Amino acid sequence: MQRERFLRAGLRLATLVLALAAAGCLRPMYGPTATGERMQDVLAAVEVAPLTTSFVLEPAAHALRNELTFKLDGTGAPQPKQYRLTVILTGDLIQAGFALGRARGATQRARASYVLTRIEGGSVLARGELEASVQFELMQQRFAAERATREALLRVGRQLADEIRNDLGAKLALGRGA
Repeated sequence: MQRERFLRAGLRLATLVLALAAAGCLRPMYGPTATGERMQDVLAAVEVAPLTTSFVLEPAAHALRNELTFKLDGTGAPQPKQYRLTVILTGDLIQAGFALGRARGATQRARASYVLTRIEGGSVLARGELEASVQFELMQQRFAAERATREALLRVGRQLADEIRNDLGAKLALGRGA
């Protein structure tokens, strides 16, 4: 009985020590960076360069650039830019089986390869490749199919903007260059 209590108390103590040790390892992603700068200020100093993509993915590229510009610096106040974000967007449309007179499923995939560099000197701070996909239905009517495809491109662009912002925030929070 005493031994069981002792083991339980020891287990509780060990759990508490591990929890406290792990708590010291966590850091808020959008808190101060390793250099002490506010993450919001670092992200606001990023200039999003015009995207490189194919003609088919232009709606996704437009949505991606607009969303990134807003998500990185949505204040509206002019801020001096210290970093340049260059993104290359590629993607494809995958159509599932076709049934006569019915809608068919499709998946719009996109891959964004980005590089964050300093404007002064051009040193690379971060780079990454991210993917996003959106499923939708292609209807038999031409206008409906075109509208659904365009909407899928816009959604995949917005999704990639979220992923790029999160990836940049995580990398910059670790103190890689900023």
